Amino acid sequence: MRGSIKKWKAGRGWKAGAAILFGISVLFLYACAGQQAEVDRAETELSTPEEAVQAAMEALKELDMKAFNACTDNYVCTRRNWLGFPVEKEYRVFNELMHTGWKKGARYEVNYKLAEKSLARLTWEIRDVKQEADRAEVAMEITNIDMTKVLGKYEIYELEYLANGGEFGVGQFVKGMFRLANAAEDLAAIMDTLGEEDVCTVSVTVQVYKEKGCWKVHLGQDFIDAFLGYGGSEKYPLEMQKRIEELTEEIEEGAQEWARQFEDSIQQGIS
Repeated sequence: MRGSIKKWKAGRGWKAGAAILFGISVLFLYACAGQQAEVDRAETELSTPEEAVQAAMEALKELDMKAFNACTDNYVCTRRNWLGFPVEKEYRVFNELMHTGWKKGARYEVNYKLAEKSLARLTWEIRDVKQEADRAEVAMEITNIDMTKVLGKYEIYELEYLANGGEFGVGQFVKGMFRLANAAEDLAAIMDTLGEEDVCTVSVTVQVYKEKGCWKVHLGQDFIDAFLGYGGSEKYPLEMQKRIEELTEEIEEGAQEWARQFEDSIQQGIS
């Protein structure tokens, strides 16, 4: 056992590209207030750090958010309106699934199916546990779908739309907003095209701490990235990078031609 356990730190933000996936959620800009978890404690208290991590991963796999929140620090804060009334709670992961007002709506169903698909290949193995008093480190190996490839394919899909007849200007902006609203369905469809080999396996150290006699798992950014499939390379595979560069050049040429045509039409109108 080491002399001391390093202090756990909050996550520092998503890797490049992950914002595409989470940009489909609707966010409201209110002040954060309060730091008390709103979930009930598990009926049976988790007596060891290993049990806490195992319970968290099993709940995550089943998308049992109540159980997941009970054994993690997923809850972040409560958003309030200008009158000070609580209007929405914020969570570190799957924030959109915790808004109960959406549960009967189409948005919730689409987001739930996407989350379900993103965890379908999730597996894990606990390798080692180091504990010192009320702190512990749990070494794990986590495998999931390679979201870098999913996002790479999604970016190519969008660029191909622009390169093959997509409009430029205001019309394209409006259509782009509509397509973004359907991004969850597109991402889910792309996940179905990936093979069994399109996974990434990451070794990660999970921080666990004792709070009011119960072990809780800290959702650090490395841990979140690992179980959501962002733990592999931060760059797209070379063939994807090459295709993106080719499409970007085509789009730039198309945009320049559109700009010339627009300028000509303005000049003709003035004449």
